[in-house]
Amino acid sequence: MKKTTTNRGFVRIDFTDHNDEKCSLQESSLAETSAIWLGINEVIPVVCVHNEGWQPVPMPEGAMTAGRMHITQEQMRELLPLFTRFAETGRLDED
Repeated sequence: MKKTTTNRGFVRIDFTDHNDEKCSLQESSLAETSAIWLGINEVIPVVCVHNEGWQPVPMPEGAMTAGRMHITQEQMRELLPLFTRFAETGRLDED
């Protein structure tokens, strides 16, 4: 993990996931609500091709992708017990 600060002064942590995808966790600039951005930095569109598996496809000109979640403090409070349980047990449920 690598901690940096954005040009606007927000903390950003870059890391790679299990699939070696470049991801980040970053403070949001929302003025009225505390939030973070979390997710893959660059989404690559793919299509499943018979007998070839997932293959990248070209993006149409002018198209954009979005692969990051915008999570508020309230949402994080709801998710945190699930993250904690998974960190401790490797599962999301209690059974």
